[in-house]
Amino acid sequence: PVAFHPDLRPSKELIQLARELRKRQTPAEQMLWQLLRNRQLGGFKFRRQHPIGTFIADFFCDDARLLIEVDGAVHSEPTQQERDRAREEILRQHGFACMRFANERIVSDTELVLGQILAAVAKRSYERGGVGPRPPAPSPSAVGEGEWTPSSFNAVGEGEQTPPSPEATGEGGRGDEGTTVRVRNRAGWQGEIERAWLKPVVKSPREIRTLRVRLEDLRYLVLLPPDDVRQVIEQNPSQVDTYLQQHYPKAYEYIKWGEGQGYHNGSTCKSRNPWWNMSNLASAQVLLRQFYDQKLDFPVNPEDLPSDHTYYFLTGLIPAYRDVLATTLNCTVQGLIVNIYGRTNQAEGVLTFYGPEGRQIPILSPDSLSHSQRARLLEAFEQMAQREVKSIFEEL
Repeated sequence: PVAFHPDLRPSKELIQLARELRKRQTPAEQMLWQLLRNRQLGGFKFRRQHPIGTFIADFFCDDARLLIEVDGAVHSEPTQQERDRAREEILRQHGFACMRFANERIVSDTELVLGQILAAVAKRSYERGGVGPRPPAPSPSAVGEGEWTPSSFNAVGEGEQTPPSPEATGEGGRGDEGTTVRVRNRAGWQGEIERAWLKPVVKSPREIRTLRVRLEDLRYLVLLPPDDVRQVIEQNPSQVDTYLQQHYPKAYEYIKWGEGQGYHNGSTCKSRNPWWNMSNLASAQVLLRQFYDQKLDFPVNPEDLPSDHTYYFLTGLIPAYRDVLATTLNCTVQGLIVNIYGRTNQAEGVLTFYGPEGRQIPILSPDSLSHSQRARLLEAFEQMAQREVKSIFEEL
């Protein structure tokens, strides 16, 4: 049972209203419920149309004290947004957090939504001493994870109170340190940041169109300090702010905006030095989805771009082995293996696939192949990587 603060105990009338709302969910709510019910997502229990105080949450996970709201068009209106913010502040004061997703996003980007929800509930449950999985950090082992939790300036726009990744909107003028790029994030900030600080990030499986990650397909950027800033952090940390003001005033302005939002006080950010420094991300060479639905691909990441928590990844591979492994992972047999080793077969056909599964699946060793065999495989992969990957129904 959920133990609420006296101020948040729902009335009998609200409990009855919640029961009635369960009978008339929107299509997006129905779709998400089919994926959350019966502990299908990471073993966490969710309730639908759950009353809390004077509010009714669309979905609620008690282990994480997390509300999931599915928003229609009315929530884009300024008056309603103000009400939503006031409501979330009341809940926050009582230890709750809230994630919001638009109806159309749940329908069109289901895998990413599930990944963001799982990351948030795992992190909050673990911090509250729950039984959920501890959110892993990036690792130099053969199979690593991307940033598991929404963290400063990464690609996650919902969940914890942290700034989401900037999205490029066009180029600005040239500053003292080179070209600036005009960006915006989902928290409402927009402005210019020096290009040297911005690197494309693999955020959504919907962005990956081919078996090779292409820069032109990526929309989001992650804020990573350039080499000269990292050197100052290591050698003269007390002078970092002064250096940024002199050489990267736009990035410094964005960092100060984040501090104004309180992001530097988050548990993940506080573990960094400085809190915005994510320069130690592992190299994501071959990507493994957390959720497999209509595509069974394992994209190769030739630029070693950072990856959002939607993906696990292979790292620490020499380039020649990387491409051979990517070739074997993208064969038909490997698609069948994913279905065998996947942890849970969810409603609507979505298959969950976590790090432990990635470590267990059998993979052809490149050492077992002759030079000519590897060359033939790589030639075949080059041909495969030229075209867009379709759903399994279209591929058949």
